[in-house]
Amino acid sequence: MVPRGNPDNLRAAAQRKRQAATERAQTALDALITAGEPITFRGLAKTAGVSIDFLYRSPLRARVEQLRAEQQRTPPAPAEPEPEAPPSPALMETLTARRDTATDPELRLLVHEQLMSVRRALPSLTASERAGLAMAVNGQSPTQLASRLPGSPHAASQAAHRARRKLAAALAA
Repeated sequence: MVPRGNPDNLRAAAQRKRQAATERAQTALDALITAGEPITFRGLAKTAGVSIDFLYRSPLRARVEQLRAEQQRTPPAPAEPEPEAPPSPALMETLTARRDTATDPELRLLVHEQLMSVRRALPSLTASERAGLAMAVNGQSPTQLASRLPGSPHAASQAAHRARRKLAAALAA
């Protein structure tokens, strides 16, 4: 009886599939590093479209473990302060909804101090938290944000909540 199929073709196809998955995972890892996002097996698997098991068995495992350990040891470096830019109209409208800053210099100074405090606290937020905060300030729904960023609407909503909590803590200090 003649064996069915060609095991060499199957091995070659499996090797190509494994190589493509490894390349996707490496690209996703580079993207997470560039974005300053936390490096986790679960997050990398989701971003790359591979299984967690695949990552644990891949050559990237040592690199992911090394990056995770580095992130746990070192707090994020403070970002360079951005040059002064006018505040967004949505933020100004939110802060001045109750009183008119044009006729109240004390309120104008208070609003300016609040804006500067927010600007100083923004670099402590992750990219997804900043996006979630922008979504909330601009009145967008979590579904709208999730359609433009990787992740679910629930993740976008959580990012906005974390950002609000971090900013409230920074402003209270």
